[in-house]
Amino acid sequence: MIEIEGLEVVFASHGDRVRAVDGIDLAVEARESFGLVGESGSGKSTVLRALCGLAPVTAGQARIAGLPPPRGHGGGRARAFARRVQMVFQDPFGSLHPRHSVDRVLSEPLLIHRLGDRRERDRRVEAALADVGLDASYRFRYPHQLSGGQRQRVAVARALMLEPSVLLLDEPTSALDASVQAEVLNLLSRLREERGLTFLMVSHDVAVIDHMCDRLAVMQGGRIVEVLDRAALAGGDLREAYSRTLLESSRAHAPAGT
Repeated sequence: MIEIEGLEVVFASHGDRVRAVDGIDLAVEARESFGLVGESGSGKSTVLRALCGLAPVTAGQARIAGLPPPRGHGGGRARAFARRVQMVFQDPFGSLHPRHSVDRVLSEPLLIHRLGDRRERDRRVEAALADVGLDASYRFRYPHQLSGGQRQRVAVARALMLEPSVLLLDEPTSALDASVQAEVLNLLSRLREERGLTFLMVSHDVAVIDHMCDRLAVMQGGRIVEVLDRAALAGGDLREAYSRTLLESSRAHAPAGT
């Protein structure tokens, strides 16, 4: 479902060239949940942004569901990509327009893609809220009237409005407290199972990735240093010292209830 070959992302910064992603290869199967883990600056979030067209691909190639990342935000190619791939961002307040109601946030993808009449859009908005555990009373609230966990549930609902097959998850619970983290992670796990979704999830927390993902890649300095499955992670069968350090520092901070 996700194919990455020799992906490089280079940014210009104060006259220097910063290689944020340095020639990685990665393959994620359909319906698999795959994690990217590493410390801040390791390049993991840049991989997601390159995959959805928010960061430039300097070299190499990537495809999701057979489609390359779009260039720009318009045109049929971008709309086709959006129908298959959606992203959930780290900050649920920053990713929602502060002056748009929940109804408008969830209706907008349907309007852009000309899906359904008013009655059908109403039905899909209410169904999306129910899917993420929010009743119809939340429909006409604004982001400032919601808790952090409720905002992230709305962000997840928005990502699912076009019924994509792939979700890119960029630290989707790191801005939430531990008890709310567990609720959102369990929600995502349920939705993946029910909808047959493919996840590519970024986190600096190995415990979160361990709870959510079938396999994971450890990133350091823009490169993948190790790929592990859940059994290897549980058994501590890690080759790289950097991977062991990440695991040891994360296990004491696992979200409650996961």
